Amino acid sequence: MKKINFLITSLVVIGLTTIFYACEEESSIDSPVDNTICTTTSSGCGGSFETCANSTSVWYTYNGKKYTCSSTSNCNSAATALVNDMCSKSAVSKTDFDKKVQDVLNTFPTNNK
Repeated sequence: MKKINFLITSLVVIGLTTIFYACEEESSIDSPVDNTICTTTSSGCGGSFETCANSTSVWYTYNGKKYTCSSTSNCNSAATALVNDMCSKSAVSKTDFDKKVQDVLNTFPTNNK
């Protein structure tokens, strides 16, 4: 009986640990093929968007639409277009809009490999 209780307790602990770590996992995806890293971030206007980068390009995706940066170091136009679409249904002041654009620009995933 003690062995059965120990076995059941062990399975419960392992199961709960697995669930905990699965829920706490950072939403960052690495693609080994082209070294692409993607990070999902809350939009601040409802929903979320994804920022992806590899050695040659950076882009955002939101509601199935892709916003590609003009270069890996210049994403102002893409970030502005993204925030414009994300916040189109909510009244956002110019100051808040500019802050959201900066927040998007700050979401670049980094490759620490």
